[in-house]
Amino acid sequence: MRDNSLYKVFNTITGQGISISGLERGNRIRIPLEGRSEIDGNIRVVLLPESRRIELHITREIKVLTAASEEVMALDVGITEVFADDEGNLYGEKMGEVLKEASRQLNDKSRKRNKLHATRKKYLGQGKKKKARNIRKYNLGRKAQRERTRLAKISIENEINRAIAEALEKREPKTIVTEKLDIRGPAQSKEISRRVSYWHRRTLKKRIEFKASAAGCRREQVKAGIHFASLSILRLFEQGEPQR
Repeated sequence: MRDNSLYKVFNTITGQGISISGLERGNRIRIPLEGRSEIDGNIRVVLLPESRRIELHITREIKVLTAASEEVMALDVGITEVFADDEGNLYGEKMGEVLKEASRQLNDKSRKRNKLHATRKKYLGQGKKKKARNIRKYNLGRKAQRERTRLAKISIENEINRAIAEALEKREPKTIVTEKLDIRGPAQSKEISRRVSYWHRRTLKKRIEFKASAAGCRREQVKAGIHFASLSILRLFEQGEPQR
């Protein structure tokens, strides 16, 4: 983390960059950036060695809004879509394809790595140490694997962000009702599918909490499968106790 006394912003022909104080006094590290945006306050520089890139994370103070309506919106988490609301609207309908592709790619690479591990073990048993070392050095590195995982998570998060933004714009709710999102998906027989589904739920939980707070919405959590029934109860409370 760097505060504004430890870096300076400069302009380039194609955009802008920052110069950051190094470990040696008077020695600054210049980092060119893509695009142009307002940079101030505290920043965090994140190194991505797999893609040989650097990300610049900027801290912003978000003004919390107040919801303009009394609308209560219930969201039912899906697999083929990010979620459906209590009016039957679907959001993030490409999520099924995104999850399937992420799972397919990671599962395919995992099978290939398992075969390479088996081949390397066979070479070691045959005393072919040089071939075994080459497989480990050139085919079993973690950098490419971590980069594939990072890109899969990004594609999932992008689809979730689009779905939440669309739902908030369409319904403008005061309260968002969701099931508890810290559960794993239904595909519990395959490790990769479970992992991808877990990223989906974990990211969805974080993004709904953030987006709901930024939009001035209250968030309610209920047990999985019952929140559409709970919606009518919540609406009764919003309207006041019914007359007897």
